Amino acid sequence: MFEGVTVARPVVVADQILDIDDVQGSLPALPLLRESLGVRLMVVGSLVVAHGKRIDLWRRELKRGFPLRFAVMAHDSEGLSAQFGASAEQLQSLYDSWAPDYDADVESWGYQVPVEVASALMAEGVGQEHEVLDAGCGTGGSGVALKQAGFASVVGIDFSTESLARAKAREVYEVVAAVDLTKPLPFRDHRFAAVGSAGVFTYIDDVEATLRELLRVTESGGVIVFSQRTDLWEARGCDAVLAGLEAAELCTAESTEPKPYLPGHPEYGDIIGVIYTTLRIPIR
Repeated sequence: MFEGVTVARPVVVADQILDIDDVQGSLPALPLLRESLGVRLMVVGSLVVAHGKRIDLWRRELKRGFPLRFAVMAHDSEGLSAQFGASAEQLQSLYDSWAPDYDADVESWGYQVPVEVASALMAEGVGQEHEVLDAGCGTGGSGVALKQAGFASVVGIDFSTESLARAKAREVYEVVAAVDLTKPLPFRDHRFAAVGSAGVFTYIDDVEATLRELLRVTESGGVIVFSQRTDLWEARGCDAVLAGLEAAELCTAESTEPKPYLPGHPEYGDIIGVIYTTLRIPIR
């Protein structure tokens, strides 16, 4: 699998960055570690991506035997796309491969962002019979949270086709569709009463452009709730973006204090939080 592969960029291990000092001699052993520790590996462009339930053990074994320097992606201000120059297709491949284990992994880390987003939408008094867009639905955990909150009509969009297949199988969506949130959305103006976006803006560099599209497809008097990691809030200029949207009278914006993001994650737990923002569209 790795014969002839030259990795000039860091190796991504789930949410870890591994800077390789000397790839030569390391790659041949990776398949052995994959088999012995149950960690799946794949090549995505110039990245080697690995994930599995025994990532931490895999990392410890690498530390013992190979010349690797470890850095946590959560400490970086850019995020996966910007840090590695990964294309939408590469990110899609990453999430397609992660889809079978994604729910179990994030559950083990105490991930509650979808529930928080759904609860925030309910607190805004969005009618449960109205159509809601789940922007970046992934494997459907956010759709489950929206259904459990009482929303009857939910549309799910994501760029990972494997994740969408799992989301569809949950039978909580009216429809799911493959959509890239960094591009214009294939919906008419003012279609949705509300939009929820849980854990998606980590991978969106142009926050303003995506928020403007979400505002476009949300009806007058509607509401949008999205999350953003604390380590990316300033780097993505979120305060300035929200101020600009308010100045343009497109919405009002209210953000929470930081809340737990992945409290059970061994390295994110006490370092990275999440901020929830509610955008309220004025009635026109």
